Amino acid sequence: MLLIPKPACPHCGHPGFRRVKTAPNGDGGSTRQCVCLACDQGFLVIDEPTFQSELPVVWPV
Repeated sequence: MLLIPKPACPHCGHPGFRRVKTAPNGDGGSTRQCVCLACDQGFLVIDEPTFQSELPVVWPV
């Protein structure tokens, strides 16, 4: 079994978010523009295929 933690809002820590846009990175990963369901702040979630044992990178926008 592979446990993959779910990203959370970097502003308030809420785990719920809505994906606004997803773009492939060209290396098998993707960048998702997201909006928090609790505080309505935007952030990016960057999934890197080579680092599956680590958390996805989350950037405030």
